[in-house]
Amino acid sequence: MTDSPTAADLIAQARAATTVEELDAIEAQAAGRVTVESAVAERRAELQSTGGPAMSESSAPPVVDPSPTAPPIMLNTQTLEEVLAAYPAPASPDEVLALEPNDAESATEGPHEQVSPTMYVHMTKPDGTEFLAPLSNEEHYQAKGFTSGAAEDIPDLVAYWAEKAGTAPAEPAASGV
Repeated sequence: MTDSPTAADLIAQARAATTVEELDAIEAQAAGRVTVESAVAERRAELQSTGGPAMSESSAPPVVDPSPTAPPIMLNTQTLEEVLAAYPAPASPDEVLALEPNDAESATEGPHEQVSPTMYVHMTKPDGTEFLAPLSNEEHYQAKGFTSGAAEDIPDLVAYWAEKAGTAPAEPAASGV
C-alpha cells in the first residue's frame, strides 16, 4: 500500500501553490475528495483574479464550481463563429424548403377566416329549444343537426345575460377585507 497524502496535506499544498501545473498535480492526487478539489478551485480562482505568475495565456479557462458534489464547469474560450465552424450543419433539403406555407404570413392565413372570440350565434336544437353558442362552434352544432340563427357581437357575456334577466350585473367585491 502506497502512502498517499492526506486531504489536509493536499489542501495546504493547494493554498501554497503558485502555478497552474502545481494545482493540476494536486488535483490529480485528490482522488475525488471534494474538499481538496474545492481548495484547488479556490486557489485557481485566486491566482487568476490576481493575475499572478500562474495565469499565462496558455492556462486553462476558469472553472465554475456549481456545487461541491457536481463536476466543475469549464468555460469555453471559443467564439460563436469558431464553435459553429467546428460543427457544420447541412442546409435543409430541397423538399423541405419547397413545403408550403414557408413563411409566417402565409402560415397564419388560411381557408377559414378568423372568428372573433366575442361573436355568438343563436342556435336552435332539434327539439326547438334555443341557446347561445360561440360562433367558432357553429359548424360543430350544425353537424349535430342544430340550426343557426342570428350572430351577434357580445363583448361582455355576463352583462348580456344580466340585461336579458332584467337585472344589473353584480358589482365586484370590495378588496381589503
